[in-house]
Amino acid sequence: MNITFEALPFNCPCLPKLLFCLSSFTTSDANIVHKAVIDVWAHDNNRHHIDDAFSMCGFPNDELVYQATRDLIHSVRVETLDFKVTGGLSVPCFNIFATSPMNDAKMWTELRGFLRILEYPTGLDGCGIAAVLFPCQICHSLAHLRGLCPFPLTPQWNGPKLNNRSTANSARLPGRIRGGR
Repeated sequence: MNITFEALPFNCPCLPKLLFCLSSFTTSDANIVHKAVIDVWAHDNNRHHIDDAFSMCGFPNDELVYQATRDLIHSVRVETLDFKVTGGLSVPCFNIFATSPMNDAKMWTELRGFLRILEYPTGLDGCGIAAVLFPCQICHSLAHLRGLCPFPLTPQWNGPKLNNRSTANSARLPGRIRGGR
């Protein structure tokens, strides 16, 4: 029996739109967070950094670079996560999405890293900072935590349920040894 493997270069036809999650705001109003994100990205220093990133992507002239930056800023979408801590206390968290105007995964990753380290101040509603994204242990999405997963509520869902302890922490199952020789 012959087995043949073919190696192809990595090709990302569509870059991820989820950039990061912001927390530390004192508001649950996504419109206020949206304005803060747009204001920070449009600030001269940050906009120039975005322009510089896009200028490395082969745009033929500066006007197209500036248009790409404007398109990125106008594509921002904010999604509120209904996140609560023990006791039911609501903690405002927001996923930040944007559409890349080109298809360069390396540049998009670097730009995401830059935008993630910025602070996002508001007038009266605190200053947002990026929070760590944890994958959902049910569907593996980064857009929500396990307790917010919509799939277990889908009719005829055959995957794990929200209250299934094995999805919560599979590393601590009985008989599982930590460390070893």
